[in-house]
Amino acid sequence: MREFRLNGWQRIGIWLSVLWAIGASQWFLLNVPSVNDPGISSVYLQSISQPRADHAACQDRAEGFSKEAHSEFLAAWSWIVLAPIVVIWALVYIVVWAVRWIGRGFQPSSS
Repeated sequence: MREFRLNGWQRIGIWLSVLWAIGASQWFLLNVPSVNDPGISSVYLQSISQPRADHAACQDRAEGFSKEAHSEFLAAWSWIVLAPIVVIWALVYIVVWAVRWIGRGFQPSSS
């Protein structure tokens, strides 16, 4: 069985990807959730201000809004944190392949 080994550049890329994921996740978790908090409160306050408002129904409506905001949050997180990692890895491999392909064109032909 052939042993799978990573070269130094791949190891650097893995570390940079991990650092990006950790740093971007920290930024995202600290800054983005606070945006939805006023919206959840607003849904509850708007519902409770109605005449003959049912407190349980208002609470359920606010919790439903919170769950929806949480699912949107997870989708946004994957795009902001994980998508750049995939795109950068793909671009790097395309550039490396192109440079090697162009370099082979300058090699003297062995006839």
